[in-house]
Amino acid sequence: MLSDRFLDSSLAYQGGGRQLGVETVQAINAVAVNDCLPDLTIFLDVPRTAGLERIQKHRQNQVNRLDQEQADFYERVRATFLTLAQENPARLVVVDATQPLAEVVAAVWQVIETRL
Repeated sequence: MLSDRFLDSSLAYQGGGRQLGVETVQAINAVAVNDCLPDLTIFLDVPRTAGLERIQKHRQNQVNRLDQEQADFYERVRATFLTLAQENPARLVVVDATQPLAEVVAAVWQVIETRL
């Protein structure tokens, strides 16, 4: 199965960003998904300001509630993803998404080919 969001996104956005606690969100998810963990999570890492600039440039007519959060929310989400990557290096990989698109795509494919 391939998914664009799953456990790690819940941990980062709800646990870290919304400050519900990573452990709390993890416990809820463990019940919901029967302890099913992703084989691989790729976190496309960009600083908050660059991410918001991309949203404004590419999704002007598709702004959602997450796009309108305060700066500290995004910083907590990013910090949580980076912490999860440090704690789970066998399955969570950080890709520098500040690079040109072709380089990001190549890096993601390399991770997929290497890990799966």
